[in-house]
Amino acid sequence: MWITVHLSSIGAGFGAVIVLTFLVFSAAFLLLVSHNRVHLRYLILQAAFLLYLAGFALYTSGTAHSWTIFWFRICVTGLIFTPLALELFLESLLDLRRPFVRLVIGLGSSIFLFILWGAPSLMVTGEIVTHARGFTSVVKGPVFPLFAIVSLGAVFFSLGWFCRRLLARDQLWRQYRLIITGLCLWLASMIVDALTALKLVPSINAPWVGPVAMVITVGLYLGSMVEKNAREMQRQTDENEVLRHRLKYDPLTSLFSREFFNSILEIEAESWARSPQEHSILFIDADNFKGVNDQYGHIVGDRVLKMIGSIVKANVRRSDIPARYGGDEFIILLKNCGRGAARDLGEKIIREYNEGIRLQIPGVPEGFSGLSIGISSTSLIASGGNKDLIATADEAMYQSKQRGKNRVVVAERQGNPVRKVPAVCLR
Repeated sequence: MWITVHLSSIGAGFGAVIVLTFLVFSAAFLLLVSHNRVHLRYLILQAAFLLYLAGFALYTSGTAHSWTIFWFRICVTGLIFTPLALELFLESLLDLRRPFVRLVIGLGSSIFLFILWGAPSLMVTGEIVTHARGFTSVVKGPVFPLFAIVSLGAVFFSLGWFCRRLLARDQLWRQYRLIITGLCLWLASMIVDALTALKLVPSINAPWVGPVAMVITVGLYLGSMVEKNAREMQRQTDENEVLRHRLKYDPLTSLFSREFFNSILEIEAESWARSPQEHSILFIDADNFKGVNDQYGHIVGDRVLKMIGSIVKANVRRSDIPARYGGDEFIILLKNCGRGAARDLGEKIIREYNEGIRLQIPGVPEGFSGLSIGISSTSLIASGGNKDLIATADEAMYQSKQRGKNRVVVAERQGNPVRKVPAVCLR
């Protein structure tokens, strides 16, 4: 048998399995969901922990000399990379860079890595010790104590810098308290493990506690951040949807907004020159609406505007574009609809409005409020331009007011060729 399973190595093996599980999940998350630098640095730190714990579990279970020495070197390799991985991870958390510190730690890690694999006798003498509890260990070489002190010093230095930054900003301290808990547990585990390796304290052999605690707490923190970011993105999406809805619709009448109407009209106008069909515009203005607000109040005025919107929506087709154009002005684009059918629609809207206003304002004087409607169509506009079409309908609406209000006026022909006109476009 190359290995013997015993209690001392089961804990480290169990810890390695936990770290490997987190590492696989983190790698998949990094590849498929996030390319965040914090997640990448967390992955590197997990890889260092995995080498350390897997190496420890296997070398303390070895029965063959070569097996034990090899996995000891794997274990120490993980320890060598840990200070640099920790520094990179803490820098990414604070979104700061310390290139000189990173260079010094990286240079020290390279030196110890070269000694471990190039001159291993300086790190491990090759003598194997079998303990009474069944696990094996190796006698450390003369450089190993220096390596343990330097590694702990680098970790302390990075953690001290990190904590000092957090203490300067109380908000950050609260934000990273979960990570700080994991760091403290891991640091305590490192100190005990180093003292055990140097035979300064009795053998405890629970090196997996700190790295596993660190991996779990950081994983929980990053998971909470991902969930928080997802909620924030959903909130922004909802806000953008509300904003798009407000830009598209008038909140009082639920008709389209002026901006949306103009954008649609501009798109439609591009095809008018190539189309034989006639399209019409109804421009609607509420007569004496200021008098309604002054005499009956703005709440009643709003109800009147809502009523106009309801009447318009009830009488247009799905293909038409009704919008609130201004305070008491409304406009409708009637696609494939001639002026005659547009007039019929306008007169129907006026009749329903006159009936509705008596319900909204009981006892309202006859003729106190009505609708003035102007109609224009593409057959009247030489260029077929959308701005001229609106201006012509607006002018026809003012002619309606000059002729006594509460009526429909159709703009006169300007000498264009007659287009093919549908017989009817009423809903």
